[in-house]
This record gives sequence, C-alpha cells and structure tokens, in this order.
Amino acid sequence: MRISSGAQRFLAYASPAVLTAIWGPIVFLPHGELALSDNLPYLLAATFAIILARIIKDVLVTTIVSILVFLVLNLWVFAA
Repeated sequence: MRISSGAQRFLAYASPAVLTAIWGPIVFLPHGELALSDNLPYLLAATFAIILARIIKDVLVTTIVSILVFLVLNLWVFAA
C-alpha cells in the first residue's frame, strides 16, 4: 500500500508524539501534580537524554546512556 508524501510526513511525527505522551507525565507530574523537587532524577535524566539525542542522533546509544545516567542519579546521587 502506498501513501502520499503528506501522509508520510504526518506519520513521521506519530512516534515522537506517542513517546512524549508516555514520558511527559512521568517526568513532570509524578504524583498527579507538578512536582520538580522530588522528581529531580527523572527531570535531569530526561534533559540529558534530549541533549544527547540532539548531539549524537543515535536512538540506541541515547537510550542506553540515558538509562545509565538515570540509574546513577537515582541510586547514588539522590539516594536518601
């Protein structure tokens, strides 16, 4: 099945939109309300992932490195 170039351009935004809908509430609304102080490891790791993705443009490397950064932040830096 062939789709038009306009439909292809439209569908190119589907994946980022779905992923943003998944991680957005996790990062910014962990308890159903905006809470940045107790959610700092998530926010820092997400910011790092965005910057890293823009620099290296490799999804697999960005995912693996960002998960490692989150683990370090969550388990050692912000461990209470």
